[in-house]
Formats: sequence, structure tokens, C-alpha cells
Amino acid sequence: MTEAERRLSEAFPRGAHVVVGPGSDPGMDAAGDQSWGPERTIRAEVLRDLLLGEVRPPAILSISGAEIIGSLDLDYMQIGCPVRLVGCRFTAPVTAQWAQHRLLDLTGSILSGLDLDGSHIDGHLWLGRCRVRNLSARHATVRGDVILDGAVLTRSGDEAEAALVAHNLTVGGGLRARDITVDGGIVLRTARITGNLTVEGAHLAGGPGPALHCTDIELGSDLLARNATVDGEIRLSGGTFAGPVNLHGATITHPGQVAVAAEHAQLDELLRMTHTTVHGLTRLDAARITGALLLADAHLDNPGDVALDAGAVQIGRVEAERLRADGTVNLRGAVINGQVNLAHADLSAPASTEAPTAPRAVALRASSCTIGELWLISSRIQGVLNLRRSQIGRLYLTSEAARGPIRMDGLTYTSLLPRLPAAQRIRTLQADPDGYLPHPYQQLAASYLAVGDDAAARAVRLAGQRWHRATLPWPARIWGHLLDVTVGYGYHPGRAARWLTLLTAVGAVVFGLHHPPPLKPGEAPDFNPFAYTLDLLLPIIDFGQEKAYKPQGAYQWLSYLLIASGWILATTVIAGLSRTLSRQ
Repeated sequence: MTEAERRLSEAFPRGAHVVVGPGSDPGMDAAGDQSWGPERTIRAEVLRDLLLGEVRPPAILSISGAEIIGSLDLDYMQIGCPVRLVGCRFTAPVTAQWAQHRLLDLTGSILSGLDLDGSHIDGHLWLGRCRVRNLSARHATVRGDVILDGAVLTRSGDEAEAALVAHNLTVGGGLRARDITVDGGIVLRTARITGNLTVEGAHLAGGPGPALHCTDIELGSDLLARNATVDGEIRLSGGTFAGPVNLHGATITHPGQVAVAAEHAQLDELLRMTHTTVHGLTRLDAARITGALLLADAHLDNPGDVALDAGAVQIGRVEAERLRADGTVNLRGAVINGQVNLAHADLSAPASTEAPTAPRAVALRASSCTIGELWLISSRIQGVLNLRRSQIGRLYLTSEAARGPIRMDGLTYTSLLPRLPAAQRIRTLQADPDGYLPHPYQQLAASYLAVGDDAAARAVRLAGQRWHRATLPWPARIWGHLLDVTVGYGYHPGRAARWLTLLTAVGAVVFGLHHPPPLKPGEAPDFNPFAYTLDLLLPIIDFGQEKAYKPQGAYQWLSYLLIASGWILATTVIAGLSRTLSRQ
């Protein structure tokens, strides 16, 4: 036996720790260039023989700074004591498939491979500051915590699935990997972790698959990835998360592809992406988030396509103040019971050679949604705002946010804030890329009526009729102009009275200066120019003047004009009033 092997054999039954390498930090020593001479060498078969022999408390296999020569094969072994191989360097992969461990501590070690598939660890698994190529823990069970803080994980070649493959992993505590560096991705598909999953400050790079793959995971507490740098996809699809998913300050880069995927995921608390930068698609469609989606000060960058796909999501509320999205934000079919706050957000439609009102140039698609409150306060929207068929309790739409085209057909809302003049809101409706549609005008008029502004409601309805008139055939347009000039489509019946007063005054003055001759002299009543004019103008009322006198020449043509005007006024008044009453 070497000197190191002899010392370890003597210390093992007593549970003593053996230090064979220099330095106070085994992890730094293992990664350094110091000489690993024979005095630090331990054969793997010696370790295996110690663990296969009779093990009684307080026995512990504990050593630091050693170089382990050969392949350490612990497959199917039942190891009755803790194993601590700290700051060691392994010349061959370590395998412990379907083995049973009390505790396994490899902190600061360098391993060319570690296979823990199917293994069961009663305590903790310590891999902090390790350098491991191809770490596998499929179907493994760790009753305590898994610690990977500061570790460096890589995969060997393109044939490897990922640097860390641990699908179906069961962890009774948490999985902590702060400041970890991964080249090849982490796979935790269908894993069950009772505590936190922590990758704060991590540097994750994906391989053939995602950088962090957590499809169908069951997480009993928080997922913490604050300030992480991710080159590839974070996939949380179908997962169940009892605590918050926190990506605050993270930078996730997967240009032109899915960068964050959480479709069909169940989040019992919230998804925090504040100050997060995502280069690629963020996909949350059909997810259920009981608490909130927090996107304040986030930057979602996927130019030319959809930046945020959250169609059919169910969310308590969305807080996205100062969100910057280069690409479409899609909330189609979402159910959001609380507030959607997009105050001061900057939303840009995908770059397109088409007109800015083209169907694909949509900056915010919130159609067919149910939303408690939608706040578009001082928001900058470059592209179409699609709100068709949505039901919104309170819609805060400031003039800055309403500068672009808005699709509003079928949109219903309880109140529209702030209280802007009707003329500004009408211009917004007239900019609808779908052209004239009656429902937006009716909904806007109803919102003004709800606050007692009858004049604004009439102005909106009149503007709708005028816009509709432009779409009609020319005979209908002529009739529409008559309705507008005379009674304002029934919304300004006072116009008819003004026309009647004007025509009565003209007729009374003209016929007062030039009395028409009586049809039967001696039998005609005394001529009254005012009554005579009213007889001509009013089709129903008869003062007996029109039948007794017959004007001649130009005055006869004036009487015809007054008769025709009276019929037109009467017809338009009846039509306008009937249309107004039928709408009410």
C-alpha cells in the first residue's frame, strides 16, 4: 500500500479525516497545477475494498487532496458509512448506479464522469466547486439536499445528452447550484424537488437541448434564477411550481427561437421577470399563474416575430410597467382577473415591409380576452393594438397610447379612462384598420352615457353615422346628407326647428311684401303671410290660407320650394327620431 492508502486504512474505522494534499481549499488545489505525486495517490480498488468490508460506526471514508487512480465502481453497493472525497482528482469516471449511500461529499473534486443513476442517498449530495464531465443522476433519490454551488459541469462531445442529466430525480430537500457554470445544459425532466431549485448567478449554456430543461417538474418551493446568464432555452413546460419562479435580472439568449417556455405550467404564486432580458421568444401560452406575472423593466427582444406568446393564459394580474418588447405581445384568449398594467411600456410590432395597419403588424394582441383592468397609460405602441371581442372592466387608454391604429370590434368595457373629449376618442375609432364598425361607436357612446355626458354620446353616435354614410351607395349617401343637415340623424332635432324658423321667416317676409292673389275674390279670408307660409311648410296643419291664395311667377316657385322643404323636414325628423328610439 502507498503511504496515503495506509493512512486512509488506519483512519477509516475511527472516522478520522485524512489530508494528503496541500492547501486549505481542496477545490482550488484540485483545479490547480500542483504536483500530484505518489504520496497523494490512492487506488480506486482500495476505496472499494474498504467500503465492501465490515463497516461499523464511527467509520467514515473521509479524505481530501488525493488522486484516485483507476475506475471507482460502486454499482449496486450498499454503503453503510458517509463518503467524503473532498478536493480529489479522479483519473477515471466514478459509477454508483443503483447504490445506497448514507452521504456522498465530493466537494471541490475533479471527475471525468459521475454516474449516480438509480442511486439512493439518505443524506446530502455535496458537489460544490466540483469539475465534472457528464454528471448523470437519472431516477436517483436524495433525501437531503443536492449542493452544486460553484461547480463546473461539461458534457463530452456532441453525443452526450447534457452536462447534467437527472430526469426523474427525487430530492427531499432542495437543489442548490449558485454560481454554477454549465456547458451542455441541465436536464431535470419530471424531477420532484421538495425544496428550492436555485441557479442564481449561474452561467448556463445549452447543448443539443435546452440550457435548463424542467419539463413536467414538480417543485415544492421556489425556482430562483436571479441574475443568471443563460445561452439557450429555459424550459418549464408542464411543470408545477408551488413557490415563485424568479428570473429577476437574468439574461436569456436564444435568438429567433424559444428562449423561455412555460406553456401549460402551473404556478401557484408568481413568475417574476423584472429587469430580465430575453433575446428570443417567451412562451407562456395556456399557463396558469395564480399570483402575478411581473415584467416591470423587462426587455423581450424577438424582432420580426412574437416576443411574448401568452395566449389563453390564466393569471391573477400582470405588472409590466416600462416593459420593452421588440416583437408582438400576444395575450389572445387570456383570462386575467386583476390588472394588466402596461403603463409607460414600449411595444413594437415586428418589422414588416407592409403597411403599419397590416394584420401581421400587431404590437399588442389582446383579443378575446377577459381582463379586470387594462392600463395603457403613456404607453408607446408602434403597430396595431388589437382589442377585438375582449371584455375589460376598466380601460385606461391615454392619448399617447391611442395614437396608433386600434381594432375594437366587439370590445366591451365598463368605463373608459381618462375622460377625454369625444373628438379625440372619435379619431381613435376612425383609425380602426377594419374601417367602419357600429359596435365600437355604440360602446363608446354607452361609456359617455354611463357618466352622464349626453352631449358626448350624441357626438359619438353622429360621427358613427357619418362614417357609415361613406360606405353606402350614392342614393343612400344623398339621403344621409339630408338627415345629417336637417336633424343630425335624429341626434340634433333642434336643427329642424332652426330650418323651419328660417324658412318661415323668409316666406313671411316675401309674401308679406308681395301678397298672392286670391283664388276667389270676396270669399278668401284676410291674407296672413305668416299663416300662409306655415300652411305651405307644414303638411298636416291647415290654416286655410294655402287653398285661398295662388301665387304666380317666381313666388309660385317659392311656394313649391316651401312645400317640398316641409315634406323633407317632416320625413327626416320622423326617420331620425325613429332610428334614435330604435337604438335606445
